[in-house]
Amino acid sequence: MIKLRIVRFLRTPEYDELSAGDPTWVTESIGGIGDDGRPLTTKTSFRFLQTLYNLGPAPEPNLTIWYSPRLPDGFRNFTAKVAIGTSSIQFESDEIMRRAWGDDGAIACCVSPMLVGKQMQFFGARANLAKCLLYAINGGRDEITGNQIGPRSPAVEGEFLDFDDVLGKFEKMMDWLAEVYVNAMNVIHYMHDKYAYERLEMALHDYAPLRTNGHWNGRNVSGCG
Repeated sequence: MIKLRIVRFLRTPEYDELSAGDPTWVTESIGGIGDDGRPLTTKTSFRFLQTLYNLGPAPEPNLTIWYSPRLPDGFRNFTAKVAIGTSSIQFESDEIMRRAWGDDGAIACCVSPMLVGKQMQFFGARANLAKCLLYAINGGRDEITGNQIGPRSPAVEGEFLDFDDVLGKFEKMMDWLAEVYVNAMNVIHYMHDKYAYERLEMALHDYAPLRTNGHWNGRNVSGCG
């Protein structure tokens, strides 16, 4: 667990400016039920969660419980205690994910399940829709710096917000944001393939893994979950 907490990637300063806290997108999947009906929990499952007390809470690794009501009561009670006490674990439905991926699945980065060693995900980071709404209200200007960030448009006027007026401006600003987002993803994926900086990790995959696109929109916080 200490190794997972201290790992760092060699990144440019510009990359680090995108996400606070220098996230590494490391997720540890814990629990779940096997295809044969046995719970996939051991003493080490408890040990992983106990580190949140021994070492203190941390955003990463993102400890994710593959939850099922068929898990042992002792484990379910302990996960509930740790979740309340540390606010540092997340739960996903093992019943739903196992139907699609079987019992050899794991979480990629935040919430997306996939088969271990057989899939990889192009992760789309995040789009801050709350910030986009502010741009729509302010005519594309940043509310703090005043810089023109989005396309120039008439700002909302008057003492009160009119729903239809704001919604129309918001939809236009989201169209612009979606284009910026897609272009950024294409650049990131192109550079990823060009330099293949994760090629050592890819050596652990089957040949020609299934590639999926993952997106997590709406927040701009560090870490996952």
